[in-house]
Amino acid sequence: MAGELFRRYVARQEPDIRLAEAVLLYASDYYPQLNLTKYILWLDAQGYRARERFDPGSSQAVAIGGLNDLLFDELGFHGNAEQYYDERNSYLNEVIDRRTGIPITLSLVYIEIGRRAGLDVEGVGLPGHFVVRVRGREWEALVDPFNRGNVLTHEDCEQLMTQVYGRPSPLMPHHLRPVGHRAFLARWLNNLQSLHAHQEDWPRALHAMQAMEAVLRHGGIEPEFYRTRGLAHFKLDNFADAERDWLTYLTHAPDAPDAPAIRQNLHRLRTSLARRN
Repeated sequence: MAGELFRRYVARQEPDIRLAEAVLLYASDYYPQLNLTKYILWLDAQGYRARERFDPGSSQAVAIGGLNDLLFDELGFHGNAEQYYDERNSYLNEVIDRRTGIPITLSLVYIEIGRRAGLDVEGVGLPGHFVVRVRGREWEALVDPFNRGNVLTHEDCEQLMTQVYGRPSPLMPHHLRPVGHRAFLARWLNNLQSLHAHQEDWPRALHAMQAMEAVLRHGGIEPEFYRTRGLAHFKLDNFADAERDWLTYLTHAPDAPDAPAIRQNLHRLRTSLARRN
């Protein structure tokens, strides 16, 4: 099961969820000595430092330039392109300590410090690459914290998507919608479970998925969630749980392209259980 503190925290109403606190609470399952207050106070302090450079009425150049100077020049944050799949890039405490991360965690740092400085900052989940939208009183801009706070044009976003898909991909209006707190946490946890599954660290992959279920408890769970969690249960010899998840997947997606393969997995699972008995 996901950590009890995390599950209780994300049970609150969406406006009451603070992203940094939620992410740090999840990390505390793996970092028992993690001092959550220390990191929150650090974010507070950086927000105050940023406030000395601009205010909500500042121009785009002054506000984004000031925040970028603080984060990337003075504090030294940078995208970890060399070790992109290092799991430490996904934990906020490690990102702050090491000053490096992946797009979604560097965007979280940008959001938390920018908001504390009085800016309107929200996450934007482009396919395969997380960025932020920053708004002043008379302007707004898309910013890429993974690439030192570059301001993105429409064409830049399409280029990022082309890199993800390997072919030209048009930028659609829904790609630019703001990401709510639960959706942010779900995407972050999905990144984690994919990373752990790739490493065949099935206990951690399952832990991330249980946390994702707690985040999305009011709906929004796609059928693919049950297919993936079923695999994690299967790898951990939790056969009854694997069977339940795969049956749930087939109930919701009976005509999915991989439905025949899942049915075959279920047959093999049941045959194996029968032999054991």
